[in-house]
Amino acid sequence: SRPAKRGPATAMVAEPVAPELLQQTPTRKAGVSCTKERQLRAYGAELLQRATVLLRLPQTVAVSGATIFQRFYFRRSLVDVDVRMGAAAALLLATKLEEDHRRLNDIVTVFHRLQLRALQAEEQEEVHSSGPTKTLFAARPVPASDLNSCELSAWRQVIMSTEQLILRELGFAVAFLLDHPHKYVLQFIKSLQLDQCKRRNGNTNIRPFAQVAWNYLNDSMRTTLCCEYQPHQLASAAVFLAARKQGLRLPSKPPWWEIFDCDLADIRRIASTILALYRRPAPQYISLVTPLLRSGSSNLPPSTPLPSPLTSPLPAASPPTPETDGGSTSILESQATKEVVSCNDISNPAMPIGETMWTVMHGPSS
Repeated sequence: SRPAKRGPATAMVAEPVAPELLQQTPTRKAGVSCTKERQLRAYGAELLQRATVLLRLPQTVAVSGATIFQRFYFRRSLVDVDVRMGAAAALLLATKLEEDHRRLNDIVTVFHRLQLRALQAEEQEEVHSSGPTKTLFAARPVPASDLNSCELSAWRQVIMSTEQLILRELGFAVAFLLDHPHKYVLQFIKSLQLDQCKRRNGNTNIRPFAQVAWNYLNDSMRTTLCCEYQPHQLASAAVFLAARKQGLRLPSKPPWWEIFDCDLADIRRIASTILALYRRPAPQYISLVTPLLRSGSSNLPPSTPLPSPLTSPLPAASPPTPETDGGSTSILESQATKEVVSCNDISNPAMPIGETMWTVMHGPSS
């Protein structure tokens, strides 16, 4: 008998998270408010992005790590697994998946130094606000990390245990999470032939336009959008936002979003969620891990020691520039942003976006 005829080949893309799970995440079931969960997701994604820069990893590793990080906390609560350890374990796993390996000791060192920098920044703020006091690292650089210390040995154990937990919770199907919107956006911009479109300022160079769209995608990694929509939809929304910011008219015959197999309503919802990021303050760390973790009631092994919680936020990100990459996070907003919803005719050149992109420096894109 002849073998069954196979259907058309499909890309290895993970399915979106179920709508009911988006509304009732494990963290919310544990009694944490939506605002705190959104803030911690943003904090973890920013921490992961900063570590990627210090480890000199490509942006694709940061995107893979952020996707794994966001997906994992739809399976486990932020109360059970500390957000810093989840971010470190997700980055460790992403370096293996993207075949750009880094040693565990390197990741532990970088995340520990980020914690010390945060403590130093907090001490400096207290000095400026309350007058001269004895600071933690007064007039000294951040000390080197001792990998043989009990604290960092505990970090290594927790990160390795969390990495195994991530693989189990995601069913070892992490290869489906490697299809990113960054792989689509440059192809979309090229296919639109934007260099032939007339812009208001007469400049036909599309490189700044591509950089802005790339930055918007990096910012979207601080949200759960990567778990709610397909990569090509996120890329289309980034093109939409970049066109509005750059004052560029997109093709309307046929509608450009139909060419990319997207729905206009989905693009507007994604755009409004990304824009909402720039109206929020910088995310700060909130300790949610309870002492019950040490008694064996958590998903981690009972014997796994946990490091002392970080009680200070990361230092505020420096102001972005058009040449820098970015990164960002939040849960989908219930109300659309007025700047996006009011654009009934997408073919018309819309007003530039007033908000500036909140980015984490990673160097110019290739």
